[in-house]
Amino acid sequence: MEDDIAGQLRALWPTDDDASQSDSTVSPDQSPEGGDFILAATPQAHPGVTDFRSRHYVDAAKLAKIIGNGATPDEVLTVSGNEFHWGLDPKAKLHGNYFGLHSNSIYQKDFFPGQTGTIPTAKDGPLATFDPDNGFFYSGLRFANRMKAAAGKTDLSDPGAFFALAHKRGWGTDRPDYLDRVNGAYETLMRSARASKASPST
Repeated sequence: MEDDIAGQLRALWPTDDDASQSDSTVSPDQSPEGGDFILAATPQAHPGVTDFRSRHYVDAAKLAKIIGNGATPDEVLTVSGNEFHWGLDPKAKLHGNYFGLHSNSIYQKDFFPGQTGTIPTAKDGPLATFDPDNGFFYSGLRFANRMKAAAGKTDLSDPGAFFALAHKRGWGTDRPDYLDRVNGAYETLMRSARASKASPST
């Protein structure tokens, strides 16, 4: 009987010798009630997402404060991350435009604050460029001010309301599935954030 129980526990919670049989999506949580094991989903860290969040969180917090109405840094980060693949797209990585801003003019007097120039695009007019080192904040200023102007009394601590307002203000207007995509990106960001907090520091 004891051997049967031991075998069942090994199947649920493999030892190092049985690591090849383990399921990386679950982790055991001992429960004293009845001696059972509860399998809980383990949040998965995405290195690129975690890095994006850690690099831009301070600036995202400044932008969220400008927006007001309970807006959070993670909501701001999600809009940007969804826009340009967590900063890996050349438009963000090389040209410092983290929020997809298109310049209406090539003349310096009409540039956004912090803008350094433009690059041509196939549609939507010239794409604004920023210094990559501070582009997240400066390209985010336009986003923050557009959100602030339209927020009214909307409670933007609700991610659904935040992303709906961003969509209304011009983000993802060419994508019918924008809200599904950005809500999925938010879940990815939050799962990764929880996983990185749970990971032991090295």
